[in-house]
Amino acid sequence: DVSTGKWNTKQASDMVRAANPKESEESILELTKLLLQIRELVCKLNLTPCVRTKYTRVALQSASNNNLRLTIDRDITMINERARGSSTKSWCIEDDETIRQDAIVKMPYCVFEVKVAGVDGPPPFV
Repeated sequence: DVSTGKWNTKQASDMVRAANPKESEESILELTKLLLQIRELVCKLNLTPCVRTKYTRVALQSASNNNLRLTIDRDITMINERARGSSTKSWCIEDDETIRQDAIVKMPYCVFEVKVAGVDGPPPFV
């Protein structure tokens, strides 16, 4: 089952459909195939996350629609999850562990993102 990482095509298709309800059936099938290929690769190579990203986000959008959304991410910090001193089997640094200074990278920039929905092609202001 999904909780153990053993997905069948129907379970994967249901997840893709739930995440992309407006997609065509053909697109759902292609996305399901891609999801299963990625999952197989993750399991085969025993891949685990290795970077944690932490940031503060400010989001601005109209209360009446979401055609335009502006986000600003600041205080962006990346943490190397594999740079821990303990021999724990957890993929991430535990809350009670000390993080080495060389495992932390603070990004000296903010990220400003403009998301536009319901428009074909870029809007006139871009």
